[in-house]
Amino acid sequence: MVYLAGRVVSGLLSFLTVSIYTRILSPKEYGGYALIAATVAMMSMLFYFWQRVSLLRFLPTRVNDPEPLYASSAIGYLASCLLTGLVVLPAIVLGEREGISKTLVLTGLILLWSDALFELVLEFLRARLSPGRYSIYGVLKGLIALSVGSLLVWHHLSILGVLLGLVTANLLILSLGARTFLTQLFSSIRSLQPTLNKEFLRYGLPFTVSFAFGCILNLSDRYFISYYIGKADTGYYSVGYELARQSTWVVMQAINLAFYPFVIRTLDQEGPIAANAILETNFLLLIGITAPIAFGVSALADPIARLFFGLEYIDQVARIIPLSSLSAVVSGLYGFYFVQTFQLGRKTYLQIWPVAIAAVIHIGLNFWWIPTHGITGALYSTIVCDSLVLIISFFLSRRSYVLPIPWRKTGLIVLAAGLMALAVNYLKHYCPPSYQIPVLVIFGVLCYTTLLLIFRLVDRRMLIGLLSGKSL
Repeated sequence: MVYLAGRVVSGLLSFLTVSIYTRILSPKEYGGYALIAATVAMMSMLFYFWQRVSLLRFLPTRVNDPEPLYASSAIGYLASCLLTGLVVLPAIVLGEREGISKTLVLTGLILLWSDALFELVLEFLRARLSPGRYSIYGVLKGLIALSVGSLLVWHHLSILGVLLGLVTANLLILSLGARTFLTQLFSSIRSLQPTLNKEFLRYGLPFTVSFAFGCILNLSDRYFISYYIGKADTGYYSVGYELARQSTWVVMQAINLAFYPFVIRTLDQEGPIAANAILETNFLLLIGITAPIAFGVSALADPIARLFFGLEYIDQVARIIPLSSLSAVVSGLYGFYFVQTFQLGRKTYLQIWPVAIAAVIHIGLNFWWIPTHGITGALYSTIVCDSLVLIISFFLSRRSYVLPIPWRKTGLIVLAAGLMALAVNYLKHYCPPSYQIPVLVIFGVLCYTTLLLIFRLVDRRMLIGLLSGKSL
């Protein structure tokens, strides 16, 4: 429950951040920021993600001798900083000739470095089962970034102000809250074991390739939209996509954060039968919580857009929300559940194929559909390719670790969420706009809970346990 509470608060902060920025940034400015953020995310995934996932996987099994693990992480981080600096150097030196702001490029590079180190600290806390500090750091980052970024944008720094807010948040938390870990991390370099470093690379690099293709799948459409339609439409698309992702991924990530370390330990100590029991609960929580959220947000797209976003964004964002919500759930099911088939089976190289195939098809569909269908074409392309990833992963799981999927319960959960959304959509036409969202959210929760009880997916005892957090 600590992970869930922390991620919910962080998600609300992210949502508030988008809401505020749509009121002080034009769609074109927000689109420019979205392109920089997408570039930073891709580079972070390509150069740094393998370190985080390897630390998370191996640290719980080497609690008594962590120094060699820290050494591998430190060397990997410093090497990645050198490589990313070399990659970005031409843009810094020659940027002005190509119309690229050197200041934005350099700030983006510093953001990449500080963000990578911040994420490494979070993975250390996660591996050490420290949900309290993990959650506090995430919330603090959101608060500082929003406060500093909004202030700087208000003083006409535009995109640069948003980036500086994020950099400031990272540096403050790293220097004040993670000094002990960072000292331990970099002082352990003398304990480097080359064999362990190779194991880090062997385990983590398939994740890097896989998630790099995943970034192409989730972020490349912003570049296509900017090229074919314009930065303003990139801004609309990013806001709608971010709303859908925050409303679903926040919960999915919290559930994954809470379950994954226990799944690893249970599999190592008790075997696959005990681990599968935990995994089935994991999956049912994922689909049982995010399906009604996605359906509900889709049903309330118009009032949500009117209430939370700037006037320039309302019509476009409301049109994007339903499809982007579906896309967020489908991609989240892979990223927070189905990908575990390759991790638990220690065949991480297999996870490259689903996202690689889907990413190539996604690029082709973007070339085809975005010029003719605009933002809607980008959403259709994303949904098709995210679904393809799930299908390929399901069949490949037979060669790795077969994850439990309770099909009957899943179907009933989706049915319950769909019926709830139909009821909410019908009722909203008779509900005054001034209190439409709170009334319909309460109605939706009660309706969905009632349907779960009718379908016997939960009983009253289980419901009380979920609400009290005992099931977690």
